[in-house]
Amino acid sequence: MYFLNNLGTLLIGYIFYFLSICLHLFLDFFIDYSPRIAKFQISLLDTLYYKSLLSMMMESYAIVAVCVMINLNYIKFISYGTTVQSIICFMALTVLILFPLFIVTYLRKAFEPGSGGILHRFEPCFDELEMKKGR
Repeated sequence: MYFLNNLGTLLIGYIFYFLSICLHLFLDFFIDYSPRIAKFQISLLDTLYYKSLLSMMMESYAIVAVCVMINLNYIKFISYGTTVQSIICFMALTVLILFPLFIVTYLRKAFEPGSGGILHRFEPCFDELEMKKGR
């Protein structure tokens, strides 16, 4: 009953997300040589750190919370593997607590005049609200 085991295939999504961040950091070295790479890196930046991260966190929040709660019953530091699983569980618990607080405080700016860029970046938070453009 370890945290990473309970995540199942969601762990693959988090691994791909981490690899996409590595790709973004790798492309930083080549943006001066090609305008296509620079354009791709800018679109990757906008999607990667805002839209993809938010939609993945919003959609998998309950699954991660259940996995953390299951693993909190099995916290042990008797071997290297259980110690790593327990530390990752505590890190995920911290993210679960801080994520809603961060979103709420940051999205308060989205409802100020002239904040269209924030609404665009945090689009997954507003998907269910059916907000009309131009209001």
